Amino acid sequence: MSEIRELQEYALEILLAVDQFCNENQITYYLGEGSLLGAIRHHGFIPWDDDIDLLMPRTEYERFIALVQKQGLPDGYDLDCFETNPNHWTIAAKVQMVRQTRFVSYKVGKLGLHNGPSIDIFPLDQVPGDLAYVSRLDWKIARLRRILWNKLGYSKPQRRLKWHIAKGLGYFVSTRRLQKQITNLMKTHAEDESCDYLMNFGSLYPAERQLVQAEVYGEPRLVEFEGRLLPVPAQAEVLLSRIYSDYMQLPPEEQRVPKHNFSVVEDGAAKILK
Repeated sequence: MSEIRELQEYALEILLAVDQFCNENQITYYLGEGSLLGAIRHHGFIPWDDDIDLLMPRTEYERFIALVQKQGLPDGYDLDCFETNPNHWTIAAKVQMVRQTRFVSYKVGKLGLHNGPSIDIFPLDQVPGDLAYVSRLDWKIARLRRILWNKLGYSKPQRRLKWHIAKGLGYFVSTRRLQKQITNLMKTHAEDESCDYLMNFGSLYPAERQLVQAEVYGEPRLVEFEGRLLPVPAQAEVLLSRIYSDYMQLPPEEQRVPKHNFSVVEDGAAKILK
């Protein structure tokens, strides 16, 4: 078994534990981003992808976190998010494997509760359909996220002015306050029933590739993923076209590489997963 396939097997194990938890508690979720692309184009992982992305509507996301805090996840898994970790650095919640494997993310370092295999769960927030407005909101969130990353040491030092500005601003605000400000901005329109669009503010893709009507997600439908039937958005193809354009076209060979900086540790030595 290749190293990338071994890491995918660990991620799939975590995914199936989350899927079981969500089914038992009637929590709606979808495969998202690269995992959605893999489900539709490959009926499983993109062969060179090394993680799994899930999406949950905000109310489902908050219910998931509350239930996990109350009930716990199955043995062997832990939840790392703003609510459980004062050093959590990313908008996505992470369900992490507790047991040690030979895969380590040194970029996570001491920030995460664990630094081995994990999957990401992103909240979907309701917003108005005004792209210019949502893009500005996305920019504000990204700015706070950059300050949070720099404050926690997640970003590599850079010479660029905006990196130093973000680093400086981090000295004047606590991590918890940054986490709260990010969450509040994402939830700006949580109570506005007139908003019928959804946005994944945790994505690195810009708003024009993320902003879609809520009906695009709608009632999940089941598709094959690694021999299992798992939920995707009702209009998955519409979302994929928005994000990736010609999503069935494979990228150039040189771009087919893992992107999440896992290292493989053996006999005390580490090498970057390729």
